[in-house]
Amino acid sequence: MTNTKRNADYPHSTISTATDSIHMNGVSLSSYQEEQQSRKKQQHVYGKAATTEARNPPTFPTVTPKPCRRMTIRIYDPEQQIVRIVRDCVLVPTSNDDENDAYDYRRRRNLYNDWSHTDDSTDSSSDEEVETTSQAKNDVAYLLERTKSKALYGEVIHGKVLKRRTSPLPSSFDKTVEWELTKDDIAIKQMSWTYIRQQPYADDPQKEVAAMQYIRQNYSSSNKSSPHYATDSIDNNDASDKSNLIQKMMDAHVVFPYDLLADDRHLYSIMPYCDGNELFYMLKDRKRFSEDECRYWMTQILKGIETLQQLGICHRDLSLENILVHQDKCLIIDMGMCLRVPKGDGDNVDELEDVREATEYHHDNHNEKQHSHSYWKKRKNKKRFLLKPQGVCGKIKYMSPEIRQNKVPFDGYAIDLWAVGVILFMMCTGYDPWEIPCDSDRRFYYFTRGHLADIIAQWGIKLSDELLDLLQWMMMVNPRERPCLSQVRAHPWMMMGRYEKEHKK
Repeated sequence: MTNTKRNADYPHSTISTATDSIHMNGVSLSSYQEEQQSRKKQQHVYGKAATTEARNPPTFPTVTPKPCRRMTIRIYDPEQQIVRIVRDCVLVPTSNDDENDAYDYRRRRNLYNDWSHTDDSTDSSSDEEVETTSQAKNDVAYLLERTKSKALYGEVIHGKVLKRRTSPLPSSFDKTVEWELTKDDIAIKQMSWTYIRQQPYADDPQKEVAAMQYIRQNYSSSNKSSPHYATDSIDNNDASDKSNLIQKMMDAHVVFPYDLLADDRHLYSIMPYCDGNELFYMLKDRKRFSEDECRYWMTQILKGIETLQQLGICHRDLSLENILVHQDKCLIIDMGMCLRVPKGDGDNVDELEDVREATEYHHDNHNEKQHSHSYWKKRKNKKRFLLKPQGVCGKIKYMSPEIRQNKVPFDGYAIDLWAVGVILFMMCTGYDPWEIPCDSDRRFYYFTRGHLADIIAQWGIKLSDELLDLLQWMMMVNPRERPCLSQVRAHPWMMMGRYEKEHKK
């Protein structure tokens, strides 16, 4: 799979490119003109009503990264039984209460809060001489090894955890070797303060680290008997502590951070290392997935969405590129655009049991009878508000039409599930559904008006009726008509794998 495909790259279909006459399978779509006019009027009415219900998102609690120094030190490799000097590639957390480090801490805190103009070309913390860290109270440091990928504000680096040595080295080695290499792999997202200051994208690294910390501290298992996972501090020397964090991360299907550090030049987010690749590249290699494979990944993606919704968070940038595979399981990453969904205390009469009741689009009758069964009943979540327009953000092909319009309040959960629908379409067909989520895009126009099955058939792609139904439902332009998380999970297509497995016994 490549990036957004043009019409010529798609299998043959009968979609006309003429702007004045649009036909498909011999059926004229001119009848939609009256519906479009009615829809516009209803959008105005619903949009106006929803504005009074909408709020701006609450901010994430502020997090202050720990101060650190990027140092040149000797490390002992117990596997190869050698000592080597690592120059300017070791992050050593420093103490805030040390007199010298306190100055660095205050300066670094000002960098974080006030967007310092420090130039990346200077680095007061580096030294050509081997440095000692005996005054540093932290027993863990991080070795930066090689760049794994580029990021918007810097790069993602593969690294290793270092632990402070507690036993002397053999007499043949230098006694000043304080650190020992472990087998623990980590991923270090290194973000430049200069780039953060100069290029303020919607993808905000400060929001990302705050959101990740918020998720880690507040995530709790769906199992009511499980304890609340409050993990303000992780003992990086404790293997069971790290293992528990990774297990919780895998259960949540959302990436958790180990640590957050900063110096004069960079902000460092320390995360567990994932051994796989983005789901995007897996699909690119395979072209398309079978329905069973799609269901396997879809189930895990929905678990990640559940984690975010339990914490009142919408991601706003869900995509194949932002789903990472680790040990054959997937994790949602890149929280730089996510928002907290405003919720109330239950006493405000203006609050909504289901925010879709006040979204801007007029109700139409997509499979109304079919989706009226008991398993389609809406799940009553904690009362929450719509979000006021927050700007156009995310990747265009995954973006919902209301986010692209950026004119009316939106349901944070609905826009994430729209993106999940696009992901599912791409996994099962191997194609992008459209280039732009608006009526001027012919594929968008037809797909969102009930013709998805017709076009897929013309492409020569065989999909089950249940999958086609779910895709069509998730591609409803009207946010009120899209399924919520529990409805997607309860859809017959999502249940098919479990049903088939149980009945093969």
